[in-house]
Amino acid sequence: MLESSIFSNIRSEDPDALAKIIPIAGDISFADLGMSEEDQKLLSANVSIVIHSAATVKFDEKLKSSVNTNVCGTQAIIKLCKKMEKLEALIHVSTAYANCDQKQVPESIRPSVLEPEKIIQCVNSLNDETVERITEVLIGNKPNTYTFTKALAENLLEKENGVLPICIVRPSIVTATYKDPLNGWVNNLNGPTGYIAAYGKGVLRTAWGHVEKIGDFIPLDYVVNMIVAAAWDVGTKKSESITVYNCCTGPSNPMFWRDFELWGPTAVKENPFNDILWYPNTMSHHSWFWHKISDICFQYVPAYLMDVLSRCNGQKPKMLKIYRKLNVAMTSFEYFTTREWDFENYNMQALYERMCPQDKILFTLNLKEINWPEYMKIYCLGVRKYILKEHPDTLPAARKHLRRMYWLDKSVKFFCILVLWYGIFRRSGRALRLKALILYILLKISSR
Repeated sequence: MLESSIFSNIRSEDPDALAKIIPIAGDISFADLGMSEEDQKLLSANVSIVIHSAATVKFDEKLKSSVNTNVCGTQAIIKLCKKMEKLEALIHVSTAYANCDQKQVPESIRPSVLEPEKIIQCVNSLNDETVERITEVLIGNKPNTYTFTKALAENLLEKENGVLPICIVRPSIVTATYKDPLNGWVNNLNGPTGYIAAYGKGVLRTAWGHVEKIGDFIPLDYVVNMIVAAAWDVGTKKSESITVYNCCTGPSNPMFWRDFELWGPTAVKENPFNDILWYPNTMSHHSWFWHKISDICFQYVPAYLMDVLSRCNGQKPKMLKIYRKLNVAMTSFEYFTTREWDFENYNMQALYERMCPQDKILFTLNLKEINWPEYMKIYCLGVRKYILKEHPDTLPAARKHLRRMYWLDKSVKFFCILVLWYGIFRRSGRALRLKALILYILLKISSR
């Protein structure tokens, strides 16, 4: 883990700092966190701050696995923290979407209809098949097991109110770093990152979303700053209640999905990815019906034809498999691209105001300083560098290839228009006005 590029600056500036780290073997989904008795004693005697950010973040995770990791794991963390002699702060990293079945999301814990302990007992006393059958009933209005179990974990923590020094940090959609310690660092394909990668490679051709709604992105370095500041806050003010921080940009510096769909593609085309499959162009639809039509026409049909060609050339077909995986990922994210929430972030702003001037620079939480067009360029370059592992030296060749794919894309579209025009309308007796209207529509499509 310490070989990751995120630690490159500290490895060069202060390598001895990393030598202070003592790894402890464990597993969040096991009883007692999978730790030995000796390690538990070591932690109990020495640790003063606990940051609980371990979780399964898969939206389509099986309920039993999600409960054992996100709920039972939190239960085990609480148990261990109660043994810690020097504990000053327990920071639980949740999600702003823990209560996404409500439009208004205050900075407080919402009581669960179902007791966390009863859910644990239920899923662990039934076989996997039965749990699968009742999952939809149990999670209710929640879109997935992730948001459901993160809400349950918060309810577990609330029962320790006044017993342990706890606070909860709820990030919204976590994206690549903005500036600290590296520009654009990201290490997974979750959410918007997967969208950028698929768009840039020319694989994603259609998406369903409401562009007028806010896409609440929060750069990773702001989330980390929030966690560190929250640890200081809960450890120094000694509050008797659990403070919740909604770590969100929407109330202070919103970016709408239309902005993401404008600035993201612009950045990708300025700094294209290597070996793109086709010229990047994704049609965003407000209508689910037209999105599905586009999905079939512009994704699955071409993928099927390409797989047929691969088989004819003796190669292994892969495009349909890619699109099925992409479809699963995009479908699970559509709940968040078609809705909007009113997140409060008063506690986050108040904490920033209490920080001293030096800390405000080192651990900035000033969301208004985020320049979204600039950030999207950084984000897309980060995807190129850290996800796709494409060196900056390959950019000139990638730009040449992008231009070739642009003209190929236009040529294919123009050819299709000619085929339609001469094959269908050349001998038609329809009025010239109708022909002109159809040609206009076809040209609009081809210009995308």
